[in-house]
Amino acid sequence: MTDDLDMDVVPPATDPVDYPVQEACRFSQSLIWQLQRQYYDRHGISAWGENRIPFSISTSPFIAGAYARLVAAALRDWGPQLDLSEPVYVVELGAGSGRLGFHFLRQMDAFYDDSPLRGVPLTYVLTDLVEKNITFWEQHPSLQPYVAAGRLDFARFDAIADSDLHLRHSGRVLRAGALKNPLIVLANYVLDSLPMDLFWVEGGQLYEVQAALVSSQPEPDLNDGTIIERLELVYDRLPVTTAYYGEAGADAILQFYRQTFEATMLTFPYQVLRCLHTLQQLAGGRLMLISADKGDHHLEDLAHEGAPPIALHDNGFSVQFNYHAVMAYLRGQGAAVFALPYRHASLDIMAAVLNAPATTETALAYHDHIILNNPDDNFTAMLGFEKKETFTALEVLAYIRYKRYDSHMFQLVYPMLTRLVPVLPAALIPELRRMVAQVWHHYYHLNERYNLPFCLGVLLAAIRDYAGALPFFQQSITWYGETPMALFNISLCQHNVGDHAAALATFERIPAEFAAGPEVQDLKQRLLAAQS
Repeated sequence: MTDDLDMDVVPPATDPVDYPVQEACRFSQSLIWQLQRQYYDRHGISAWGENRIPFSISTSPFIAGAYARLVAAALRDWGPQLDLSEPVYVVELGAGSGRLGFHFLRQMDAFYDDSPLRGVPLTYVLTDLVEKNITFWEQHPSLQPYVAAGRLDFARFDAIADSDLHLRHSGRVLRAGALKNPLIVLANYVLDSLPMDLFWVEGGQLYEVQAALVSSQPEPDLNDGTIIERLELVYDRLPVTTAYYGEAGADAILQFYRQTFEATMLTFPYQVLRCLHTLQQLAGGRLMLISADKGDHHLEDLAHEGAPPIALHDNGFSVQFNYHAVMAYLRGQGAAVFALPYRHASLDIMAAVLNAPATTETALAYHDHIILNNPDDNFTAMLGFEKKETFTALEVLAYIRYKRYDSHMFQLVYPMLTRLVPVLPAALIPELRRMVAQVWHHYYHLNERYNLPFCLGVLLAAIRDYAGALPFFQQSITWYGETPMALFNISLCQHNVGDHAAALATFERIPAEFAAGPEVQDLKQRLLAAQS
């Protein structure tokens, strides 16, 4: 059997010539996984800051709030076993931008210290394979207060190779036998990018699917960041006659698939199962896993007659993840596993707990914050809201509150707000101020293209809160440089708060070609009049 997978690339010309790049091998050993790592290493934090990789749904305040409630529930279940002299560590695998960790800590701020858990020390650990990302976190001003309070630390961790975590700030090493408390692990939009294997099932026979790589042109440089755009995977199969992995848990799942499916190609996350085994050992058997990804856990959704689709994101990619295998593996270890009873649109979200004295609180939290208030449903249900033709200020403010003041979602409805603010009822002005403060409080700067502080300043200036708007425009210049519009607005705000000398000095920095506009000239006349 041979299948070609065109990785969302423009079809080649008639009678194409394929150039071999890699001979057929186990899919998890394909060069594409190395190219994936090179992509993240090359771009570092810009993979998210420049919006190369989709991440708004998986790192939003809403999903972070759901995770925070799940963790708090698990701690209540584990309560009698907790050692209050040591932290409970929440380790995020492949944390990337660090945005989820920031929002998790922000959401914890809202209730943790006023809850019965306030005496339980909690340390969140951001981990990644890419050193550039860790450096970014260590320097990020929004994270520093949490580091200083001992609630945040960092570690370089390879999820498929490492067994210990060396914490950068505290200097502690998390290794098997060292933890006094259960370990909580978040695997958020990361598992689908880890190496996985492929199998074909037909006629009660299991086949290993191997993959060769070919390109539409010669590829002398395998470090070329654009090579993945030109690659095609060519598949072949080999019958599996013995236990494939030699590991009982994984082989039992493959045996189940062999008996269940017909004419189906399946992904199999063996490297993830090995990672979970490592984390179990690190945790001394007491482990909680919370994971969300582009994946499936319903058996009928795993059946593919052809190769699983590979989605390109810039020059990175993702593959639909097999959560069924993870859940089956964890259940085989005795875990309580929580999964969605219905089909999701974008993210499958699961939780599992090993060796807790009870899971009553965790089950209730999963029901309330994942099943009934699913972050994926929240995202899906509100898609297209910003495209409505008619809306009210109350609707827009409710939308932003419902999104828990997510800056990304705010940016989508910002054009609406600029049209509504000039006619905003006086009773809603305090609500607008509160919205601005909360969006800023929950903002995690990633050098995005959109200039959030400028937008917030515009809204406050529009309600004549010039003193409140001024720091936002000044922050805009700090991050994005002296744009003419920022200088104009700073000068306007300085003038309206009575600092006329500073307003004139700022005005004089506005480029001459911009200063000729009628609004700018009007401001100039007002500034000169104030000086006389």
